[in-house]
Formats: sequence, C-alpha cells, structure tokens
Amino acid sequence: NKTVSNFWHIGNTASLGTGTYVDFSVGGTAAVMGQIGFENDTIDDGDFVIKTRVNCTQTERMRVTGQDGNVGIGTTAPAYKLDIATSTASDRGINIAHTATTGTNYGIYSSVTGAATTNYGGYFVSTGATTDYGLAVAAMTGTISTGLDIGNMSGATANTGINIGTLGTATTSKGIVIGALSSATSTGIDIGALSGTTANIGVKVGAISGLLGTGTGVTV
Repeated sequence: NKTVSNFWHIGNTASLGTGTYVDFSVGGTAAVMGQIGFENDTIDDGDFVIKTRVNCTQTERMRVTGQDGNVGIGTTAPAYKLDIATSTASDRGINIAHTATTGTNYGIYSSVTGAATTNYGGYFVSTGATTDYGLAVAAMTGTISTGLDIGNMSGATANTGINIGTLGTATTSKGIVIGALSSATSTGIDIGALSGTTANIGVKVGAISGLLGTGTGVTV
C-alpha cells in the first residue's frame, strides 16, 4: 500500500445505504446522462456502480461489490466473480467475436484444475422453453471440422467419454443424433484413447423410456 498525501475527495453526509455519485451531462443541459459512484451498506464496504440514462431515469448497468469484488451486469447483487443477468428476448449474455486469421484461437477457454471432489470445465443449464439445447454447435466450414473432440482420459477408476442421463417419457427420445456425413473421410464421434485400469466407457446412454414412441440412444 502507498501513502497518498494529495487526493480528490468526494462525499456526502447522508446515512449508510445511500450513494455518492459523479454526474455527467452533455449539450450544456442539466440532464444527467450517466453516473459513476459508490454505494455503501456499512462503513467498511462500498460498491462501485455505473449507471446510464434510460427514458430519463438513471439505470444501473454494472456493479462491483466491495465485500468480495464480484462484478454484476444486469444484477445489483452479483453472487459470483462475473454475474450476468438479462431478461431481454433474443439477447445474449456473452457474445464473443474472434477474427484472427493465424494461430490457434479460442472463443472460450476454461481451465479447472483444483484438487477438489468434482471439477466441471463447463456446466450448462437450459430449461423452461419449448425447445431447450444444452449445447448447440453451428455449421463448421473448415477443411477439417470436429463437432466434439474429447481428449485422452486416464482416470485410475472410471472414464466416461459421453454420459447421457435418462431420456424421459417423450414421444421420441434421442441421446445423440448425427446428421448426414458426406465427406470422403467422415467421423461422427471421435473419442481418444481410454486407458483407465478399472472401467472405460466411450459412450454411455442411460435408460430410455419413450412412451409408445421411439427411444434411440445413438442415431447416426
């Protein structure tokens, strides 16, 4: 920490639970276009807040909590290091556009390596809509395209390349569906070497209980 002798101090004498903001206006008017400031619930913690003007009202856009440093976009109470909330139709919580033409490029790269009980590199919840997709991959046009690439698994007890839970009582249930493959060399699913010493499973499909319809574990 550095001791600072000269600084610019902005404050108010209001009680706890209020905020101190810097207002921004344009065009020589008194209309506030945006605010940056701090809000506090206790004398020990202060949240950094950014607001913008929407329909003549200051609307919070981002908050960094003083207690734990969580960043919230669309939420005033972020519970995680980055917490994004939206209820706008056809919106995207995160949109990444990567256009580099050389090298190895990643849209999202996740590394979870702690010696915990369970680690998830990615965890997706999709429910409530007429049609829910846990993971959707758009058309790939590269000379070599791989929809899902699972590397080597070398767990000492059990290794599962793909584990699909119970497919419920819908008219048609399909664990995996792969469309037409028309290239000279085509691979629907490519799973690397499984070298566990006790049990190795390339693809595991749970119970299929289609109701008087069709239940399919894997369709190619």
